Amino acid sequence: MILRTLLLTAAIAAMPVGLHVRAQVDEDPTIALEPPTGDVSRGRAIYLRNSCQACHGSVGQGGGPGPILAATELPYEAFLMQMREPSSSMPAYDEALLNEQDLADIHAWLAALPGPMETLPDILRD
Repeated sequence: MILRTLLLTAAIAAMPVGLHVRAQVDEDPTIALEPPTGDVSRGRAIYLRNSCQACHGSVGQGGGPGPILAATELPYEAFLMQMREPSSSMPAYDEALLNEQDLADIHAWLAALPGPMETLPDILRD
């Protein structure tokens, strides 16, 4: 009986929160319920067109002021947050500069790249 009461109380307490979150999503079209599917070939073109290589290298290998991005395991949501509100000196890219589809495409391309050691010429490997 006590367990049933606790479960019922928890369910009732959670209802307004769930409704509020759903209302925010309905009101704000920029909040996606699921990230868009990224297109690897578009991602490369967008990455280069926006001069990402200036800091992260032509294939995300790093070497400039930005970190290595090749073979990123960073979840898309974290990548999106870093692009919109960077935690470093990187410039922010708002929706007017890169929409969410553009970012999903870049993320897909970066995730598809080989890791940093695989991008080095054979002569530079151990």
